[in-house]
Amino acid sequence: MLLSAGLWEHEKQQAICRNNTSDKDCSRIYEYVGHAIIPPIASVITPPRNQKPERDQWRSEQDLKAQWEMARFTLWAAFAAWAGVFVTIVGIFYIRQTLEANRAAVSTAEIAVAVTRETAERQLRAYVHVEKADIFGKIDSDEAPRFQIRFKNYGLTPAHRVSHTCGITLVFGGKPTLKKPEVFKYSDLGPSQGRFTTLYTSDVVWPLMTPGLDGSGTLYLIGEIAYSDVFQMREGSSEGRYTPYRLRVVRAESGNGILLIADEGNEST
Repeated sequence: MLLSAGLWEHEKQQAICRNNTSDKDCSRIYEYVGHAIIPPIASVITPPRNQKPERDQWRSEQDLKAQWEMARFTLWAAFAAWAGVFVTIVGIFYIRQTLEANRAAVSTAEIAVAVTRETAERQLRAYVHVEKADIFGKIDSDEAPRFQIRFKNYGLTPAHRVSHTCGITLVFGGKPTLKKPEVFKYSDLGPSQGRFTTLYTSDVVWPLMTPGLDGSGTLYLIGEIAYSDVFQMREGSSEGRYTPYRLRVVRAESGNGILLIADEGNEST
């Protein structure tokens, strides 16, 4: 009860202090209740009034303005980020197009280099062909004639590992072939350099060839020149160049024989 009475008195004095306009200090109040001094439970101080309420309003406006600026900056930053992504995609696309164009240009350049190299090799490599072919002796006599074949390198570079295969064959129909050809091997042939081969026929075998001179068959001088050019030698290729040829043996009015180029069988690689 004493406590309740003390609290009631304390609240009463606080109310008096709030209504009092003097300078009396009401911060601490002690009341005597009986023989005991009861301190106040709480000290109530009236907060001071805001002297500049417009200042708070200005601060609130500034905070709101800052928030708007931050939101606008964030929006522009998002736009800039998306623009950067778009520019990056476009840049990647053009880089890819450039790479493909460069790849196509390199491929075209490689093809051009290969074509130029092949053209240069064709212009410079060796070409060995028959230059001249002659018959020595009468083809109507009992003595077998001799056949001389001269071949020449018409190219601008040497021909290596030159060999010459030739022979006489009588054909009554079909493609002429050599069963036992004569093989002659030579050293290298430089540009514009030539060699000749002399083919001898047996006096026993030659009378068997004369039906080819009467029109019942065809008498052929056939052969093949094999060689390698400098480009094949440099690359270590085992393939060579070949020049097959086919000449017809024909009786002239004078009784001598002549050699004519056949319609087929004359090629070059």
